[in-house]
Amino acid sequence: MIIVPKGNKIASYVLILFGSFGYLCAANLPPPPAQNYYVLDQADIIDASYEARINELCREVERKTTAEMAVLTIHSFEGESPWYYATELGNFWGVGQESEDNGLMMVVAVADREVFTAAGTGMEAILPDARLDQIYRSILVPDFRKERYGKGIYQALQMYAVEIERYYEVEFEGTRGAPRGKEGWQKFWKMFSILLIPILIFAFFIFIVVIALTSKGSGSSGSSSRSYWSSGSSSSSSSSSWSSGSSSSGGGFSGGSFSGGGAGGGW
Repeated sequence: MIIVPKGNKIASYVLILFGSFGYLCAANLPPPPAQNYYVLDQADIIDASYEARINELCREVERKTTAEMAVLTIHSFEGESPWYYATELGNFWGVGQESEDNGLMMVVAVADREVFTAAGTGMEAILPDARLDQIYRSILVPDFRKERYGKGIYQALQMYAVEIERYYEVEFEGTRGAPRGKEGWQKFWKMFSILLIPILIFAFFIFIVVIALTSKGSGSSGSSSRSYWSSGSSSSSSSSSWSSGSSSSGGGFSGGSFSGGGAGGGW
């Protein structure tokens, strides 16, 4: 029911319009699977063995961490944006805990050859868009091109679960055998980061020494140096500000919400 304030026709029309739009959107979305199930395979592309593995993995993830993962396969998005559809479906199903918004909603449209995984607001810190995109490209695209839909979905969920278990500091039985071969870059980056810190400290020390020696030779240079630091501080603040700016439940899900994070594309 839409409650409309009396005496305000414009407000009445706006509320009716948005209420009707929300109702139509919800009416076009399928209801969630039954409790303790996390897959709704409307396109009939996941064989029974992989569907069972997916459900078992998702149950384990929810049991040990409260995070929830869900999958829907459909024939087509029917002209709707995959990002918008997956985000709205995640909100409609309520995937993830209401208090943490730690849900993942994967939607696969076979005829469109499009897939998108939406991340709940709280899940974005665990699986940022860049990581979801890497899993999409390295796991989903190769398997989907060979029509190995069940395998691709399961292994992508395994990779999501690997990140979730790291964050919650738990271990999942279901992540055994996960395709970790593409993660060598992470070990390399970790080692590089460890070496990078002392290098940067040493470079900063040298820079300070050079500035100090230069300032002794010329008073104007000292003024220039102070101006430089002031300018640098302002630039850093601006960069930080820019970075910070750049992100009906049913079935067995817990009422989580989505705000637009995620990744996906065609194959």
